[in-house]
Amino acid sequence: GNGTGIGFISHHGRSSDALVVEDLDVSGYSVGVSLHSDPGEISSPLILRDSRVVVSSALATEHYPVRLESTELIGGLDVAFTTVSSVDGQVGTVSVGESGSYSAYRTVVLDARRGGAPVPASFTVSYGNELLAPFTVEGTTVDVELLLRTVTETGEAVANRWTVTALVSGSPLGELVVDSPASSPSVLVIAVLVNQAPVVELQEPFAGQRVMEGDSIRASAAYSDDMDSEAMLVLSWRVLDMQGNDVLISGNEPVFNITDLTAGFYVVEVTVSDSFGEQSSASVDFEYTLLDTDNDWSSSCSSDTWFDANTGKSCGPNIYDEDDDNDGFSDERDAFPLDPCAQVDTDGDTQPDVLDCPEGYTSWLTEDMDDDGDGTPDVLEGVEPNDADVNVNALMVVLALSIVVILLFFARLRKGGPGDLTELDQKHL
Repeated sequence: GNGTGIGFISHHGRSSDALVVEDLDVSGYSVGVSLHSDPGEISSPLILRDSRVVVSSALATEHYPVRLESTELIGGLDVAFTTVSSVDGQVGTVSVGESGSYSAYRTVVLDARRGGAPVPASFTVSYGNELLAPFTVEGTTVDVELLLRTVTETGEAVANRWTVTALVSGSPLGELVVDSPASSPSVLVIAVLVNQAPVVELQEPFAGQRVMEGDSIRASAAYSDDMDSEAMLVLSWRVLDMQGNDVLISGNEPVFNITDLTAGFYVVEVTVSDSFGEQSSASVDFEYTLLDTDNDWSSSCSSDTWFDANTGKSCGPNIYDEDDDNDGFSDERDAFPLDPCAQVDTDGDTQPDVLDCPEGYTSWLTEDMDDDGDGTPDVLEGVEPNDADVNVNALMVVLALSIVVILLFFARLRKGGPGDLTELDQKHL
């Protein structure tokens, strides 16, 4: 141009498809590009691509959105009642009027790499300015347009830095901070660490450990992780039978007390999970043996006869041992077959007549103070419980004899006793 006029004019643009203008070179005009639409009119954006406008008023638009791609505006930009975005370009002075906005972007590649290889990730970009909202995108080696600055009628907001995080399944969060967004490399590589599975080892029980029915067995583990602290790791426990069926399950606790299992072989397994989903397990086998209250199931106890020739007594687990508490009373005659401190309960009130514990044994039982249950304490009766009926009969006999003697005495008095000489004296008179 010759210094006057408008280099490019578009009024009342398309309502459906965008108008694309490429390789436009404007200079020597008073206005380089002039765009206008009426209020309420729907206009698709004008896309100005790979162009150069060198004019004091490079672009003026009203109610007409514009997208600048790799375009230089050497001059002023005037915006009102619409938006203008510039991607990978250069713009001079920006003047934004009522309800207008201008945004400048730069195209970069976000690449999350784990072990040197690109991996799918969820990227989040923040701009170090609370006025600029974060940006999120997902994919592998993603092309994105990151914000450099925005201008509105109320002011300007600049991206002070880009903070890019990459969330990859199975790995800790990766992060990259770009302090100079306008001049940084176009490919932003976010290194993501390779998360290792936790390390776990069962410290107890030891392999093949045996415990008797009714007793508990303690299971504990030592564990660690390359990323998570011990407090962040989650444990789960289970006990399996020989068919692989779960018989006990426990939650997140460092020690598992195993109880209430019947005789048989089992496996206890602990699984440790980190916060990234990696898991490791450890397991060990153990055995629950049949209940043997008196612990006489020794090597000298014959499993064919359940008799110990060394002691001359019945032996083995309770289901075979004829004297489970080994107190010398067979289970058939023992009112307390599992307690060596007690044997007899005459009145059947679950309190033994006598409580006498062998050395090294204690009992939860209490000795009965009224063995025969007749309401009279043993210390007041002064006799053995089995003689109670005999004593009562003897008392009854003595009482009856006393009554007979008294009656005979009174009868004798009525007839005259041996000391009455009245009749004899009268005869002599």
